[in-house]
Amino acid sequence: MAAQRDNWRLIGRGQGIHWPDLDEDVSVASLLKAS
Repeated sequence: MAAQRDNWRLIGRGQGIHWPDLDEDVSVASLLKAS
């Protein structure tokens, strides 16, 4: 759902993103590599 994807916060001093509703953590570096 869009509401779950829209609920996120930066973690690790900006090095990652956490989606609590999805129980998912992703590093910013890995997102940039996927582009």
